[in-house]
Amino acid sequence: MRKIKFLIFVFLITCTTTQAQSNLSNLEWLIGSWIHTTKNTKVLEHWEKQSDSLLIGNSFSMQGSDTVSKERIELTLINHKVQYRVTVREQNKGETIPFLMMSCNADSVIFENRLHDFPQRIIYKKINSEKMIAAIEGPLKNTWKRREFIYIKEH
Repeated sequence: MRKIKFLIFVFLITCTTTQAQSNLSNLEWLIGSWIHTTKNTKVLEHWEKQSDSLLIGNSFSMQGSDTVSKERIELTLINHKVQYRVTVREQNKGETIPFLMMSCNADSVIFENRLHDFPQRIIYKKINSEKMIAAIEGPLKNTWKRREFIYIKEH
């Protein structure tokens, strides 16, 4: 009887994980334009739905009228798993770096790539329909670092 209960438990966990990984519907709250502002910098992030298996994001960091960094992001379904694929021309020789979705619910998602230098984790958390927090984490100079960005939705 214990073995049957264990098998049912494993089956339910597998189904839940597969369902969470098999579509992007829990991430559609990202769609739209978001802005993070500090004293010297403005970060703009814009997301569009291309299909049920692809969201496209673009991120621009600006200081004054100068664009200091630019990222292209894809949230895409590959082999029934959601990946956060980011390309920054000035980093990683312009190669796209994949991060695998590790957890996801209606208002937060965590992506991870332990083989990348920094960041190794990318986190988005919805506060409400007008506000979210994005965070990057990982080892930097032998210390675990976390940077948070508070975004407000633009209309």
